[in-house]
Amino acid sequence: MKNQVYLFFVLLAVIIASCSPIKVLSDVEEGTNFNAYKTFKLLDQKGAFPADANPINRQRLEKAIINKMKELNYQESENPDLLVTFFVKKETKQSEGAIRNYYDEWDYVDKFNVYQYKVGTLVVDLIDAKKKQIIWHGILSRQTDENIKTAAERINKNVEKIFARFEKERGN
Repeated sequence: MKNQVYLFFVLLAVIIASCSPIKVLSDVEEGTNFNAYKTFKLLDQKGAFPADANPINRQRLEKAIINKMKELNYQESENPDLLVTFFVKKETKQSEGAIRNYYDEWDYVDKFNVYQYKVGTLVVDLIDAKKKQIIWHGILSRQTDENIKTAAERINKNVEKIFARFEKERGN
C-alpha cells in the first residue's frame, strides 16, 4: 500500500513538472517607435541574480540576451540607444493534494501531501538611454528545473520566449 501511495505522488510530481506552464507577460510604453533604436548595452546590475543560483547560469543568461538583441539587429555599443536590464528571482511554492484509499466499500483512509516546487521569474526591461524611461517590460515565469545538464538549453528557450513577445509588440 505504501508503495502505491509513493508511486502516485512521484507520478503527480512528474506530471506537474512536465505540464508546468510558462507564463509570459509584457508591457510597452505607448507610442514607442522601436525603429528609432539601433544600439544597446546590457547593464551589469548587482543583485540581478539570486545569490544561491549557479553563477554560470547568470553568464549564460547574459550571453543569451546579448545574442538575441544582436539577432534582432541591434548593435552592442558603449554609447547605446537602449539599455537592457534583467533580474531573476526564485520562489518556493507549494501545492496540496489528497488521496482517498478505499479498502472496501465502506472503509477508506485519506492521505494528504504537500508538494513543494520552485518558480523562477525572469524580468527584462528595455530603457530609452536618453530619456531614462522604460519602454518595454517583459516577464517570464515558470517552474524551475534544477537539472544542470539542460540549463543552457532552458535559458536560451526562456530568452527566446520573452523576446518573442517583444518582437510581436515592436511589429516584427
